[in-house]
Amino acid sequence: MYISRRSGDQPVINTKEILDPAKALFQQGVDQSRQGNRVEAIQAFDRALEQEPDHADVYGHRCVARWQLGDQQGAIADCQQAVIFYLEQRRGKQHQYALNMLQKLQK
Repeated sequence: MYISRRSGDQPVINTKEILDPAKALFQQGVDQSRQGNRVEAIQAFDRALEQEPDHADVYGHRCVARWQLGDQQGAIADCQQAVIFYLEQRRGKQHQYALNMLQKLQK
């Protein structure tokens, strides 16, 4: 179980995240990334994808973390997956953002 400490000293537990391990792992990755812990973020994103292999947001965030670590090819591969899944899931705004990111990565 993942417990986030977002406000003060009180842990914040979201019961939806307990029931949805992929969401909890995704949030853990986002939190790690925000703290500058890119390697730990990628590990959390990897585990989230084991739970939910078509989670477009995980690919998008892992793309950024990989890019920040200098893993250009890994970032491109993740961004390509995000583009595909966003399109399949009819998430137009995110799809366009991922396409723009992919174009920047491939330059």
